[in-house]
Amino acid sequence: MSKNLDRRKPKTPASRWKKHQTGWCYIHNKALFASRKVARRVVRDYPNSGMREYACEHVAGFFHIGHLPQVVRDGLLTTREVYGRDDV
Repeated sequence: MSKNLDRRKPKTPASRWKKHQTGWCYIHNKALFASRKVARRVVRDYPNSGMREYACEHVAGFFHIGHLPQVVRDGLLTTREVYGRDDV
């Protein structure tokens, strides 16, 4: 009998970024990342997904990842115009 050498589960997208996650924001119900640099590293794992990193409004110094609004992806507005903040 031959052994099945590849019994490990395949890496899911969530398992790729869980190791970078610092905590959880219960207000936004999203993962927290300790720096913009770490959040950008996670976003790079999802090419052409429309994901971006942005500062959490409620937990100072931490960041989330999420999808860009459709109007920004379409080039109709900028992110700053949509959210009305300078730190995005």
